[in-house]
Amino acid sequence: MPTPLTRQDMMAITDGAKNRILERLVTKYDIQNATDAARDRLLNTINAFHVENQTFLKQMNGQYDQANRRISALESQINSARQEMRTLTQTLNRVYEVQAQHMSDVRNS
Repeated sequence: MPTPLTRQDMMAITDGAKNRILERLVTKYDIQNATDAARDRLLNTINAFHVENQTFLKQMNGQYDQANRRISALESQINSARQEMRTLTQTLNRVYEVQAQHMSDVRNS
């Protein structure tokens, strides 16, 4: 005498049949389409990252160039100030020498 099927047995049979039906419904074409769509999304994401990266690099290069121009301008100003200091030092030394000579002349006369 056959044993009656339990609820668990019925669920297992139903799930097995459902899985076999689904396996037949999903074709290679469906899998290929899903794979192509996933690849396209990934490539679009990579392309978007690439564009964003290129934009960021252009901005950074612009800031780098601007910083270099500012540094060059500062170096030029420092060199000008250095030259002015040399000229001022030489002028002050001459003034000191002239005054020292004048004081010496005054003492000797």
